[in-house]
Amino acid sequence: MFRQLLTLIIFSGLFVSTHAAGNELYPAHIEVLLGDSGDNFYRVMMDDNESPYLPIQNAAVYLLEMTGECQPTICHYYLPRDSAKENPPFILNLESKVCTHGTSSPHPITPIWIKQTVYLNWGEMEQCFPVSIDWYMDLYQINIERHFDTRKELEQRIVKLKENSRKQANEIKRMKTQPIQSPSAQMGLASRLSLIYGVDQERNVDYSALSDTLFTSESTTAKLSLDSQASMPIVYYNIAIETDNSDGLLEIGHVLLNSGVFTQNQALEDGFYYTNRKRKPEFGTLQIENTTQPNINIDLLVNGIYRNSYRSDAFGRFVIEESDIQAGDTVTFRYFLGQGVWDEEQITVAGLDDAFLPPGEWSTQFVASTQRDKVAAASIEYGIADYFTAGGSYFHVDSQGIIGLQARYLPTPWLAGHIGWLPDFDRFPIEVDALFTQTQALSLRLNQSDSLINDDSLYHSAQYTFSQPSYTFNFDLTHQESGVEIEPRISARIHRNLFLSYQGMYHHDFEKHDDDYRHKIEITKSAFSDFSWSANGEWDDSGQFQSSAVNLRYACQNCWLTLNGLLEETSFDFQANQKQDQFSYFIGLETQVTPHLKVRLEADEDQYDIEVTTEFAAKTNFTNASTTLIAWEHYNYSSLQGKVVDQLGRPIGGVPLQVFHHHTVSDESGEFTFPSVPAQESLSIHIDESALELNLTPIYNPILINTRQIGMTEVTIELESSFGVDGLVIGDIGKNSYIHFKHMEKDSEYSSQIERDGFYMVEGLISGNYLITLEIDTLDSAAHKNAIQSNATQARTSQEVVRQEYVLGTFLKSDYWIGGMNFNIQDFERLY
Repeated sequence: MFRQLLTLIIFSGLFVSTHAAGNELYPAHIEVLLGDSGDNFYRVMMDDNESPYLPIQNAAVYLLEMTGECQPTICHYYLPRDSAKENPPFILNLESKVCTHGTSSPHPITPIWIKQTVYLNWGEMEQCFPVSIDWYMDLYQINIERHFDTRKELEQRIVKLKENSRKQANEIKRMKTQPIQSPSAQMGLASRLSLIYGVDQERNVDYSALSDTLFTSESTTAKLSLDSQASMPIVYYNIAIETDNSDGLLEIGHVLLNSGVFTQNQALEDGFYYTNRKRKPEFGTLQIENTTQPNINIDLLVNGIYRNSYRSDAFGRFVIEESDIQAGDTVTFRYFLGQGVWDEEQITVAGLDDAFLPPGEWSTQFVASTQRDKVAAASIEYGIADYFTAGGSYFHVDSQGIIGLQARYLPTPWLAGHIGWLPDFDRFPIEVDALFTQTQALSLRLNQSDSLINDDSLYHSAQYTFSQPSYTFNFDLTHQESGVEIEPRISARIHRNLFLSYQGMYHHDFEKHDDDYRHKIEITKSAFSDFSWSANGEWDDSGQFQSSAVNLRYACQNCWLTLNGLLEETSFDFQANQKQDQFSYFIGLETQVTPHLKVRLEADEDQYDIEVTTEFAAKTNFTNASTTLIAWEHYNYSSLQGKVVDQLGRPIGGVPLQVFHHHTVSDESGEFTFPSVPAQESLSIHIDESALELNLTPIYNPILINTRQIGMTEVTIELESSFGVDGLVIGDIGKNSYIHFKHMEKDSEYSSQIERDGFYMVEGLISGNYLITLEIDTLDSAAHKNAIQSNATQARTSQEVVRQEYVLGTFLKSDYWIGGMNFNIQDFERLY
């Protein structure tokens, strides 16, 4: 009773004080404009100066479409997008007579109570809410401009996002079901030779030669690299043979081995490797060898966030080894090939379930090294049940035989375990990988060692990853007998092509009881640009500078570096390093004089060198008995040829096609050729549909093919005659209504907005079965009727729009156009 009496006294005081300070208020009706819509005869209170006062609750909820309410002395309102009230509310404190939002400064207000309804002057409304208000006294009109999205705008944006997501999902689904053309069963041989003439600052002359040879067939790839300056001229060789109907692989020579529960990643220079299963990029510590052009930069991005940069060697090879790679991650390689020319390749890391064998199937692996240590290993696994695989391993190390048993288990789709047992050492190495969500992952490695030696120290590690589209957070913890290491890392996209990363390094030594801290910050520009750079710095825990590095790269074809176009292309590299009081730098300037001649200048703080290089390359196709001279860096590229036809097999000329940065146009016979394209799976051929005749459309765009090194892939691209339809949709059509034509065989969709009179028009259809969907916006008449009965002033703002869907199946076929295809909503089946 006392609390109610106190509240009544406060409200009475507010009412008396506001009336004593101002003029008498009287009711009036004014026009309120919200953007393009109006709300006539809106009831307000007016003072003697004809300045309107708006009811707070009604204006905030029905005019501004905010959510919230007023308690006895305080009001809280949220924007329409704050459905979960995740952001601070807009607060009106009627007792203190101020309004605030978040950390903003309070604004004074003068609330007025009339018959249990609180009013606020129109000018103070502008101070308390994110709106702009103009009062036109001559017209008795208020114009309100909202600086936030209304519920309708949010719904339209959600519908658009859903439509875009659906289109992207359909595109991914369509590309997965699209047939992929494989390379022809041909054998090829390619070779290249580079002769280098070098002179240093003391005029010492040096000669050297580099050579690559590559042989490929349908199931075999053999590589051999020679360097005259090396102590052993054969610096690289690898023979890879597909076995077990292309499901297995046999490798001899330079072999990369992925880690397992007993071993770490390894590289064998003279090795032998066999498996009857296809290898996939594995999560954890990812190790991949790839080939591109020689001496170029490769940017590596994980889930779209820059991670690291690599540089290929004189033969174009590079090996990446990245930790904190989680199951299902997308790894992107960006190759800078020259001015304005980039290639990009993506791989998807294996999922948690990819390491398991189907029930009743076997997996075998055998590894051996012919080097001095002469190590060997064999492993066999068997699929006992779904997501339960067990097996055994044998290792021959230091003239000692070691037996291991291992098992993999997937108790849930987001958790995988791998446990091993080494009876000779009584050691149980364990790996546990968990994907809590699509953005969070945790990996545990227990009882691990770097080698299979009894006295080798054990360690335990944990890696946590939190990945978002704009940033990634990694946390690594390693516990050894000698100490603990902690490395947090956050990498973020701070601009479209600009990345910033922070890496902390902490080490605690158990014996010395010493702590060592390091902080490293790096900023990098990684984009499809002729100019890129990166800079980093490292400091200790006291802020004392430790080291820094700067890297720049620039390439051009028509600038001052190319002598006004006399040279084909010039690239410039600069590196500078500062460590404590020591400074070092490197400058490289390389220019392509002709396709077979280039000059390079290299200099550092001690000396400089000039190299003149001549390059030659050729490839031979044994099936066609033809030899072709090619660019040195393209010696391992594939060839692509094909034909563009219509649905009757007639050739179509003048069709623009693109593969990466390569462009061509089909000739009068419909034939086209790409003499040099990268060798990879799921290579995309894009068709420029804007250049096609109006009645032609491709069945698939892009077209996916597989290419093989120095191989040939032949493809036939079919274009179909398309047509359009128009007509009327008869029925109760709302303002935002659409009609969709989904081709059931092609799994593509064509849409049109339905005008208010029911007219629609759709183009680009091809013959086939269609599912026609109507999305109709109608008013919820029951809700509207109730609103009118409860409050006529609020009736116009409480009309609820209901989206209804109707479907109809039909077969369409035409040579050009179908006019007057009218539909009645009653002919469709309604979806609830």
